[in-house]
Amino acid sequence: MKGVGSKPHIADVLRRFYTLYSGQPPFIDFFACLKPIVLMLDLVAIRPIWVVNADHLQDRGLYNNVSTDPLTQNLIQLDGTAWKELHG
Repeated sequence: MKGVGSKPHIADVLRRFYTLYSGQPPFIDFFACLKPIVLMLDLVAIRPIWVVNADHLQDRGLYNNVSTDPLTQNLIQLDGTAWKELHG
């Protein structure tokens, strides 16, 4: 009965995709419900995206409320101007 009625954690799903497609394309894309996701598989291809084009990746749509939950003040969860200030 192991696993019955439970769904896999997103980390397990991403690890499975990475293992399955690693070494083939530089990235894969898929939908999680209605949200598009891109999984970068080539570490060399990630650098230009995260460093050079970082200013285009500001809005992630993740929960953040710095006043009541200060741990959400990080580069992954912040958006817009607050993200730019922290990113430097």
